[in-house]
Amino acid sequence: MNLDKEKQRLRRFAMSVICAVSVPALADSMVLTLEEPQEGGTYTGISNLRGWAIAESGIDKIELDIDGVYAFDIPMGGSRGDVGSAYPDFPNASQSGFSMAFNYKALAVGSHQVTARALSKDGAVAIRQVQFTVDRFVSSFIADPMRSISVRYRMSH
Repeated sequence: MNLDKEKQRLRRFAMSVICAVSVPALADSMVLTLEEPQEGGTYTGISNLRGWAIAESGIDKIELDIDGVYAFDIPMGGSRGDVGSAYPDFPNASQSGFSMAFNYKALAVGSHQVTARALSKDGAVAIRQVQFTVDRFVSSFIADPMRSISVRYRMSH
């Protein structure tokens, strides 16, 4: 059996167990908030994947699954003064943001689920899942590219 496929199968099983046990993303020592995509939102083109996470031991990384399959880790360390003010006793709470641009157009039209997983430095896990819809534009943004504006300039010596 392919080791990567077996790892993915085991990860999906573990995630289904973890999700069933940790429905709220608030554990005794962790908080995970997924701000985008929003539950029930509709996305097309490029938009954000963003939120914040804190843990008493610190956050090791943020993983993201799309439709139950690991996709990537999300860059973290974004400035979040609001979180730092609300959670002054958590290390690095003021730099607890995570964010990246994401091309929703790469997903098929229809309903999707994203799972954000915060892993703390002491091994704890917090999970947040969101259902959203991907749609397509009916027409292009630029209806007639030949009618675009051109700018001419002259360089002086």
